[in-house]
Parts: sequence; C-alpha cells; structure tokens
Amino acid sequence: MVAKGEKKPPRLPHSEARVQFISNLEEIKQMLTEGYSMRRTYSTLRDAGKITMSVRTFIALCRQQ
Repeated sequence: MVAKGEKKPPRLPHSEARVQFISNLEEIKQMLTEGYSMRRTYSTLRDAGKITMSVRTFIALCRQQ
C-alpha cells in the first residue's frame, strides 16, 4: 500500500515483470519448497530490491510455473 501523499511506483510492462521473476526463479523455488507462502516470498524479494512488480503479478507468475 502507498501511504497518503506518496506516488505509486510506475507500472512495469508485463514482460519486465516476467524477466525479474525468471532471474530470481531459483530463489523463489527454494523459498516455496522450504514452506514460505507466495506472499512472504514476494515481500522478501521486494524488500531486498530484487523485484518491483505487484504482488498480484508475482502470484500469477508463480501459478504459471
């Protein structure tokens, strides 16, 4: 969520989100295998600055794998 008065980050083209997802795929698979939820995996990668996509896009890409 964006705090009041802050601007939303610009939207990524879908292809850029896919590139970010694929570049972190091994780490994503490892975290999911260890029992982390998709949302927790997303939060960890986002906080580390490895992805900038929305959680909705991240979950959709996880389900495609």
